[in-house]
Amino acid sequence: MLPGGKELGGAPANFAYMATRLGDSGIVASRVGTDELGQQTQLNLERLGLSPSHVQFDEARSTGTVLVRVNDRGQPAFTTIFGKSDWEESMRQPIAWEPG
Repeated sequence: MLPGGKELGGAPANFAYMATRLGDSGIVASRVGTDELGQQTQLNLERLGLSPSHVQFDEARSTGTVLVRVNDRGQPAFTTIFGKSDWEESMRQPIAWEPG
């Protein structure tokens, strides 16, 4: 979360969004929970013109979050909020993808 509230982000999503804005086809490959935040993520991707087709939904884990603090010089510090969304190697699954 940013100081101003929740925002969809992360380097991969930000990159995919900018690639799409520049006329290419950005793809977000991620995994979110089936919780409210995961549903908001899907809606936000669609609103930004990004397909959620490569987003996996996990019924057992909540959507991960990162707390962003910005210091007085405007530099961000990131803290991952761990919990049910902790990474497990067993979650790694290949994603079918064909460049377009």
